[in-house]
Amino acid sequence: MLKTKPIVMLCPLLLACAMAAGQVPIVDGDGKTIEDLILEKTYVTIILKDPSARDINLRITGIFESTLNFITLDNDPIAYKLSRIREVRIQESRVASRRSRATEDALSDEDMDIVERAAQRAFEIYKNSNDDQEIKMSAALAVAASDHENKAVALVYLQELAAGNDVPTSMDATTFLYLAGIPPDPNVLQEGFLSGDRHARATAAMLTGLTNNKTFLPEVRTMLHDPTVQLFPAAAIAIGRMNEHSGLPRLYEAMRALTEVKAEAAVFALSHMGGKDIHEKMLEMLEVSTGLEWFRVLRVLYALDDPDAKELMLNKALTQPAYQRIAALLLAADEVWEGTLFLRNYLEKPQDENLENLSYKGRVATTLFSAGDIQQKIVLQELVNTRPGQIYARGRTRDEPFKRRTAAEVQLNVLGLIADTGSKDLLSILVAPLEGNDPEVAVMACTAAVAIGNPEFGDRLREMRR
Repeated sequence: MLKTKPIVMLCPLLLACAMAAGQVPIVDGDGKTIEDLILEKTYVTIILKDPSARDINLRITGIFESTLNFITLDNDPIAYKLSRIREVRIQESRVASRRSRATEDALSDEDMDIVERAAQRAFEIYKNSNDDQEIKMSAALAVAASDHENKAVALVYLQELAAGNDVPTSMDATTFLYLAGIPPDPNVLQEGFLSGDRHARATAAMLTGLTNNKTFLPEVRTMLHDPTVQLFPAAAIAIGRMNEHSGLPRLYEAMRALTEVKAEAAVFALSHMGGKDIHEKMLEMLEVSTGLEWFRVLRVLYALDDPDAKELMLNKALTQPAYQRIAALLLAADEVWEGTLFLRNYLEKPQDENLENLSYKGRVATTLFSAGDIQQKIVLQELVNTRPGQIYARGRTRDEPFKRRTAAEVQLNVLGLIADTGSKDLLSILVAPLEGNDPEVAVMACTAAVAIGNPEFGDRLREMRR
């Protein structure tokens, strides 16, 4: 009897692996199975569901419930999620070619360990956060978007909240379900638009834009005429995502708004939509606008690749203190040396360590890192470990609660930026914050790790955060 127990426990695992093997089509294999390819050490090419992504000269070393593991010509172990693989093609021999960008995105065993630990840590927080629904929901999202064994538990929890009678909570849960890959229920969206709660209505508009659900376009158009800072920005961004040009007059008007959040929503929407009519209108506005309005118009033109906008951004905006910090980020992201130089010089200069400066420092570091400056990983590691004692609080030097809140906000902002990069090279700096005592920061670190490990989730999260 003692010998049969391990065999019984192993059977479900073997069954799961066998089922997983059946999910992977093998091309030119003459009936061979994954197990045959492992035993024969056959070279294969992996074709991912992204049509431009493939990886060659791999040998399969193992198949598991959710991943297929390989070894490269350099004997480096890598793994691809089964959900990302379209097919496996048999090679007659090694192929002399460069490694594809798919390989660059592949997670090593160590990377996968971090992602799996992040999902487990998120589940631990989920179980222990019954007194804080916001934390519990956020933790549930990280679990639901992962390959954790309790993924279904997290999804059911969010689905129950989405079906509940509390409309704001229902809308938040629906947002998390969307991020986890489940389309919003139209009935829930309808309830959100009909709600008297502004947060619920704004969330409904956001989800409508993210899913390009034209059914609710009339509601979004109506909301676009609401002057409140809670509703207009959500409607403006949704109009932009749906490329709805009927809302252009309101967006043009918002470019002149004194309220920054309204103006920024208009900048996003116009930049996202583009088109000859918007381009021509921005050129007209550029001629007559001044101050912040001028810079907003310039940013839209820059996003639309106007031939003169880059020169203005470089020779005018970058030289003016009111605009240069944003201008530098835009230019550096396009690998314009002057923008890169400004950002590097910024990092060299001492700055007051307050929320604004430290958050901007995070944007600088992620922009430079994404442009190829791997040394910025050190800067990001320092930022995700920001401590209250570092915070500069003029007139509040003894206000410890303020310093703790500010340090946490810095960490949250930077962790979000790390998630946006989608870079597996930043996974290692998430280990400390995800194991930390602040549950909000820990969940955000878990979410960032899962977003890097699950590119589809990462894409949805990045788009929502824009």
